Amino acid sequence: MEIQTTEQMKIANFLNISQKCGDWRYETWRNIQGNQKTKETIYWIGSIDLKKIGKEITEYHIFFINKFLEFERDYKILRYEDGASVGKAERCLFDLQKIHHILIDKQKNYRWFNVLLKESVNKHGIHRVELLHDDEEAETKRYGIPTDERWVDEPLIRWLSYMTMEIPESLAATQILHHGAYNWLK
Repeated sequence: MEIQTTEQMKIANFLNISQKCGDWRYETWRNIQGNQKTKETIYWIGSIDLKKIGKEITEYHIFFINKFLEFERDYKILRYEDGASVGKAERCLFDLQKIHHILIDKQKNYRWFNVLLKESVNKHGIHRVELLHDDEEAETKRYGIPTDERWVDEPLIRWLSYMTMEIPESLAATQILHHGAYNWLK
């Protein structure tokens, strides 16, 4: 888990690309089963391809940077009732209705919209991804960072502050993806 807690603040590393992978929910749930933890949480930068934004659709794929520095759409492996893999993957669709109007507006001038995400899973497989936003910021800055290039291709100096980012009390979270407990644990 890439979060530190001090007496008064939490510090998260959104740039630790080694922690995020496709099918993160299952892989992390499996690791939790072997130790004393009851929940695992990571923070990561998700990228939304603004060329794919339409006026009617509000669910979209979100890309992450994998440990090989490749852009990848988030996905999950489909599973049978007992947890065994079906052998097929499905891309995750995130509910971006809350920021849809911002995505429409930004697509005129930018290619990518980068958002700060918090993802967690507990020992029962209950999984959630939340969009972090600071409601004290102006709406144009509140939900994410628009860019022309993929964030990983931009100058690193622009993103260094996300390596040790303080998570302020005012930071709000909007759930954009949720899965209940795994069927084989019910």
